[in-house]
Amino acid sequence: MVFLLMAKALLGFFLVFIFLESGLRITKHVFLFLQEHRNEARMFKKSAYRILCLGESTTAVGGEDSYPSQLENILNRSNTDVQFCVINKGMPAANSTVIVNLLEEYLVRYNPHMVIAMMGVNDLLAGQGNEFFSPVKKVTFFTELKTYKLARILWLRITKSPDSLERYPRTYQELENNHRKTIEMHPGDQKAYIYLGRCYMDDSQYNRAETFFKKAIEINPANNEPYLNLGQCYRNQSRYDEAEAMFKKALAIKPEDINGYIDLAWCYELQAKHEQAEELFRKIKLMSPKSEKIFGKLAVYHQEQGRYNLADEYFKIAARLRSVSQNPMTRTNYRRLKQLVTQKGIKLVCAQYPMRDAGPLKEMLKPYGAGVVIVDNEKVFKDALTKCKYREYFTDDFGGEFGHGTSLGNRILAENIANCVLNNFFDRK
Repeated sequence: MVFLLMAKALLGFFLVFIFLESGLRITKHVFLFLQEHRNEARMFKKSAYRILCLGESTTAVGGEDSYPSQLENILNRSNTDVQFCVINKGMPAANSTVIVNLLEEYLVRYNPHMVIAMMGVNDLLAGQGNEFFSPVKKVTFFTELKTYKLARILWLRITKSPDSLERYPRTYQELENNHRKTIEMHPGDQKAYIYLGRCYMDDSQYNRAETFFKKAIEINPANNEPYLNLGQCYRNQSRYDEAEAMFKKALAIKPEDINGYIDLAWCYELQAKHEQAEELFRKIKLMSPKSEKIFGKLAVYHQEQGRYNLADEYFKIAARLRSVSQNPMTRTNYRRLKQLVTQKGIKLVCAQYPMRDAGPLKEMLKPYGAGVVIVDNEKVFKDALTKCKYREYFTDDFGGEFGHGTSLGNRILAENIANCVLNNFFDRK
């Protein structure tokens, strides 16, 4: 009798589960269908050629000076009789997994004719404690069930605040708001002050950035990180004496941190203290003989000194090291990107970062990259460096041989991508 009752209960639970799972799946598809219908109706009325730009902060930041904004202006002046609409969905601090995870949603929302992606530089930071870097998650049958996802949402609603349901910020404003909320909830969280300061520094709001970096130092003066950030903030404002002092404090706390030597070397170079800078760069090379970013920085340094042969040698070393240490996450997500975009008949353009050799990107896309147009941004930026200093094009050097673009740097990037798009897909009059 007890066994029969248990069997009936299990059967009832199973039937309810099947009904709920089926209902949730049908509801999802109906919702997506209606959402896509509304988006198509709205977008087609504009009769514009829509380009969706994907990436991290190198795509996101800059406002009207960002490369997607400048790309739209350049394309609309190109005499093609086509009205272009460029949608900037760059996400600060995102890695390629985060970017590709949101792609299907964007394809439905914006219904683009073309996707331009420049991603992967943040993948090396995945899993190092930053909540905005999400490594590839293992997908199982259980975790893909709609009932599991519904239960998880309900659990989060009960146990956490609604704000915690957002796994990662999608815009610069969301990133800023997230850090501010963290500070409100945990006023002693040094990392939150550092992250918020970096947000403001990336947006050239140096006074606000300085305030939060100083607060971070007050919370824990034994951590070298906020000193480095404050030094960078001063350096970007040409306050070189103050920047030098901060970098030296950071190195006194953590003398093995190679980033401190790099920042100090650049500070010397910007003050025309060439001998001090050269000595530090020699030390840096000995400390990190297998770092592609370090050799990228060394290449740029020697390029600015007019030592072009040595610069080319370092650029090649950086490219070789990058090719050898290609992140599996980046390769996997470019494949996912290609599949999601091309199966919908959308054109795909993949851009290499400024200054970097496009060879590793081409090699990475070779097995499944047929039909993908690759933009090589190496030559145009190296040529630009023969005319102006590095700081005319980049606000920092976080990527090694490149950083976040200035208005001029983003314009060069936008012009090169525009030429590639127009030459491959449009006839100019």
